[in-house]
Amino acid sequence: SRAAASLVLTVGALSLDVQRHSASLGGGELELTGREWDVLEQLTLAVPRVVAKQKLAESLSQWDKEITPNAVEIYVSRLRTKLEPAGIRIRTVRGLGYMLEDLPHDAKPA
Repeated sequence: SRAAASLVLTVGALSLDVQRHSASLGGGELELTGREWDVLEQLTLAVPRVVAKQKLAESLSQWDKEITPNAVEIYVSRLRTKLEPAGIRIRTVRGLGYMLEDLPHDAKPA
């Protein structure tokens, strides 16, 4: 038998354990819905590149028949609310999509 190594993705204070499907922010557990997880995983895997909104919609459409671009915006908005207090930003790149960034220390909220 082969032991699968756990893949942990880290951006600033954010850590995603892909195998365990768990996330932490600043050392504490980060509660995410299944769709929020999928969006955040796609963004984290792509750091520092932009992820097209269409690609995010396609990753979510595995759950349902079809996901609209507006639904992607809703999940991104929910994630921003959870991540920004810890200095992790989802930046909109107009006409392209979204990218995940760790804000510089002096730009992080107090």
